Amino acid sequence: MNRSSYYKWQDRADARTARQVADRALAEQICAVDSDGASGGSPPSSASPPDP
Repeated sequence: MNRSSYYKWQDRADARTARQVADRALAEQICAVDSDGASGGSPPSSASPPDP
């Protein structure tokens, strides 16, 4: 590994940490919405299909 590549990787550590925190927060929001029991989408239709 080049020394310059190592230093570039090391300098981006703050950005990686911030992105990981944001990803965790987003995952928590998704889990909260997903666990509310709603199935999502349109409600089922009770109408019968037309006769041919």
